[in-house]
Amino acid sequence: MSGFNITIILIFLSFLFRSFPAILRLVLAFVCVGFFTLLVGPQMPVLRASVFGLLAYGILLSGKRMRAFSMLLAVAVVFVLLDPLILNYDVSFHLSFLAVFGLLFFGDFFTRLFSFFPKWFGLREALAMCFGAMVFTLPILVANFGQISIVSPLANIVVVPLIPLVMLGGFLSLFGALLSSTLGIWLGFPTWLGLSYILQAVAWFGELPFATVPVQLGEYRYLFEIGYYMVITFLVVYFREENE
Repeated sequence: MSGFNITIILIFLSFLFRSFPAILRLVLAFVCVGFFTLLVGPQMPVLRASVFGLLAYGILLSGKRMRAFSMLLAVAVVFVLLDPLILNYDVSFHLSFLAVFGLLFFGDFFTRLFSFFPKWFGLREALAMCFGAMVFTLPILVANFGQISIVSPLANIVVVPLIPLVMLGGFLSLFGALLSSTLGIWLGFPTWLGLSYILQAVAWFGELPFATVPVQLGEYRYLFEIGYYMVITFLVVYFREENE
């Protein structure tokens, strides 16, 4: 679980509630993410991912990114003060921070890059956010898991649009079950179909022979991470100066 996963869900929630005022969309986002966090289990990685994701969503919704990095850094500092060991030993913390960083600073670039994609169901935004997050999390994934996922952008596009609907269906079925077990079953049936589709799609993408590419860097993995982020830092500064 990382801030990237939460933020992708928030993108589609934003699409569903696009006709609502910004403040109401933000409130609904907090409610949905809070409910999702309770369903998954409020462990520290999930709470951290939710906080990073909601922070990114709030910044994107406001359209003011001037102090985005300062806010992101402040949240990261708070988590490090609570548990200093996460700075070196918690991969989920690294993924959450870097994924949100990529969403905020590279999202616009990939949105322009994929401008030829249709906006149906938030397709263009999902693809742009996916690549924005992947750019910054790639070295961490390679260094810690020794592989690169080739199909993850496509898998996210196929699966993620259903997640908010499944979350809503799950909530309605739980609420309906309190009134009547029969009503809960009927309301839960579409949710079951959606979850079955998600599981089958994930299994199908995962079984593709080219789904992942193994990358074994051995003792050079730290040099790879340092070199990669030096290049990315240069690109971030360059594109910010171009935009300004």
